[in-house]
Amino acid sequence: MYGDGKRERDWLNAHPGGPTQLLGMTCSAAAQQLAFTSKITRYTTCKHYDKTGWMIDVTMMCQANVDSLVIVWYPLLKDPTAPPPKDWPADHCN
Repeated sequence: MYGDGKRERDWLNAHPGGPTQLLGMTCSAAAQQLAFTSKITRYTTCKHYDKTGWMIDVTMMCQANVDSLVIVWYPLLKDPTAPPPKDWPADHCN
């Protein structure tokens, strides 16, 4: 956040729910919201290969609470109606 963070807080208050709800959660509570990790540390980055054909890249910084969050959705299928391949990489976190 820049300055006092008011602009960011206003934006978050105007867009509740979804991934932004992880901001401000405790590290353990945020981890419980994600199906692909059981632990969030000071710096955690995960790649999740979703059965719907998307790669979801989540990066969080968390000391007591999640204070930084970046989520990128990337389509992996050229044809969104095609089934995903069975040999996608396993989800992983660092």
